[in-house]
Amino acid sequence: MDGPTSIRKVKKTAKLRGVWISFIGRIVAQILGAVASIVLGVIVLHEYQRTAQPVAAKARIVRAVHDTAAGGSSIAVLPLADFSADDRDSSLADAITEAVITDLAQAEGLRVISRTSTMPYKATQKTVPEIGRELDVDLILEGSIVQSGGRVRVTAQLIDAATDEHVWARSYERTLDNVLAMQADIAKAISRDVSVAGAAAR
Repeated sequence: MDGPTSIRKVKKTAKLRGVWISFIGRIVAQILGAVASIVLGVIVLHEYQRTAQPVAAKARIVRAVHDTAAGGSSIAVLPLADFSADDRDSSLADAITEAVITDLAQAEGLRVISRTSTMPYKATQKTVPEIGRELDVDLILEGSIVQSGGRVRVTAQLIDAATDEHVWARSYERTLDNVLAMQADIAKAISRDVSVAGAAAR
């Protein structure tokens, strides 16, 4: 093989090698670019989901973490139903409901839904599990009040919002001689018993 022919073959081989190297380089660059785009997309999507999460959902997460860390529960006190025989107004039932909420709010490790949020459920036909999901609570306190003569009876039931099972139920009967004292007495009794029952259920 003469010199010029050998040189031409070497040059041709080098040229083909250069073309292949260039081709493979472009393929590798495209693959690396695609991988980088996917990784960047995943990071951006994760950040968007984290920052664009609805405020209400974030609040539920924060509350859930707080409740779990504190070993506590959450409760909603539904407005007491007034089953009195006459057509008197339900101001006493509403007052006792508010007093119970106020007393329960002072219990350690218990998150209590505000009266404003529970009032729309007065005389509702929704089930306890439905209310529990809507208010995001573990426990529901519901009950009724009956006034007759100079006495009033309040019946309260603590229910597991997830299972619709009774955790505890009790009745309280007082005279109407001193309405404010009676109201505070029943509220404190209910809040005390609910706190104990809620702690036992956890």
